[in-house]
Amino acid sequence: MKKALAVVLLATVLTLNASAIQPIGPLDMERVRQIAEMLPESTSGIGPNYKDRELWDRLYQSGQYGAALGKAEEMLSKGFPKWDQEAYDKTFSEGDTNPGKYMMENRSRAFSTLVWAECLENKGRFTPLIISFLYDIMGQETWVSSRMYKKRNCGGLVELCTALMSHLLSQALFMLDDKVPDSVREDLLGQLYTRAFDPLMGAIEGKNKDHG
Repeated sequence: MKKALAVVLLATVLTLNASAIQPIGPLDMERVRQIAEMLPESTSGIGPNYKDRELWDRLYQSGQYGAALGKAEEMLSKGFPKWDQEAYDKTFSEGDTNPGKYMMENRSRAFSTLVWAECLENKGRFTPLIISFLYDIMGQETWVSSRMYKKRNCGGLVELCTALMSHLLSQALFMLDDKVPDSVREDLLGQLYTRAFDPLMGAIEGKNKDHG
């Protein structure tokens, strides 16, 4: 039930209208139980995973994803975009949030491109680089935007960037399915709980005041 509640809460963070935010009140555990019973037993994501070859092969053969495949192939030789601490720190040194924002967006876009390329082609060429990229993302000090960065909670704060990153990585696990080894999946789930689910649950339970 705790996992189900965490998923519901993270989805709520992504959809709340800032003008409509209400103070957090006591949890209605009966309602939590009802919601948990509505959720499917197996995990799911948006759209099909790579095993639906009828769909993915049709997309591949359409010729509309040549640019994405080209960018993914380029990363096979050049590597994926690295974390740029200097760009991130411009928020603090120059008051400019854009360099860090664009750097993080570029990394997310590159990761998505690799995942799509692997699903489209289904030859395993991109999987090792995807796994390397996953560990690079897991190794970041923070998934939080520089605008919201605080040293004391940068490793576990759910604002828009953390929520979007959590969604991106979860969707990748779903799309790639058994292409991702169980050990990598467990490592990533641990990071999702550390950086997103547990901090948000902590706020609900009154253990922190980071998500007012």
